[in-house]
Amino acid sequence: MRAWIKIFVSIFWVFLSASVFAEIEEQQVLDCESAFVQSGFCPENLCAREVKCATETEQISCTIQCNPKECVTIKAKDCPLERCAILSGCGEEKVCYPRIEEDNLECGELAYIGEKECCEGLVKRCGVEFLDDSCDMLGENSIDSVPACIPCGNGVCTQFENRCNCPEDCG
Repeated sequence: MRAWIKIFVSIFWVFLSASVFAEIEEQQVLDCESAFVQSGFCPENLCAREVKCATETEQISCTIQCNPKECVTIKAKDCPLERCAILSGCGEEKVCYPRIEEDNLECGELAYIGEKECCEGLVKRCGVEFLDDSCDMLGENSIDSVPACIPCGNGVCTQFENRCNCPEDCG
């Protein structure tokens, strides 16, 4: 009989926790720490679970924290729009990216990252060159995952251009 009670209580606890987790996940603004305190779960789609340890005298004390993920590491479908934006990525997919204040820009100026078209003389390009001469054209899960406005095609290789994103100027 006690075994059945334990099973029932365990199932009830899992169901209750799952319900709380689902309610928290539906909120547009997610406070990871509150979600963790309320449910005991760290919502992995928006938050990262971290173990922090400190040495106190001769003892080690560790705590588990649930902190917001960086926008670029969150899937577009889960993107928290109160602090991030959904932009067109370097591939054909949408990506979650830190929100950028555009302050009435008519067009994208040098190094602009966003949905507006680039200003005259600039083009949207992707591509990062690494020290080993390799290229990353998609920049997945990084700040380089969306195209930036650069002066590619003017015959001068500037600080924003490289062999990968502007071979015509830097090749």
